[in-house]
Amino acid sequence: MTFPSTKKPRVLLLDWSKNYLLELLQKNVDLVTFGESDTDWYERFPASQFRGQIAAVVRQEEYELIILGNNMGAGIKLAELIPEEARAKIVVASHLGLEESEEYQYRTLGVSRFSFRKDVYDLVSDLAVHQ
Repeated sequence: MTFPSTKKPRVLLLDWSKNYLLELLQKNVDLVTFGESDTDWYERFPASQFRGQIAAVVRQEEYELIILGNNMGAGIKLAELIPEEARAKIVVASHLGLEESEEYQYRTLGVSRFSFRKDVYDLVSDLAVHQ
């Protein structure tokens, strides 16, 4: 006899527009956030420092989903910091959709899932149901 797993899926949230998401996502998943504020924290530190920190966070734990905020194209820099083997787990969230050139850059990095921020809750809910 098998029993359904009660383990919540782990989701890494790399999105400065996270305030509206936190309450929703915490109900369905084990949510991990990176960064202390909604500011452009990646600009306060050298890229090499973040490369190590983000890579370590992604490698230390298994994540079923990585939500990456586009934030006017700044998410492309963050996507580069995610280890290649984890990029298939990324969904890029944006308010208004992506410019064609932005989507091309993400796809070049191996990222192929995109969503409006308002639809991220549905993605996470589906993930929690199928876990």
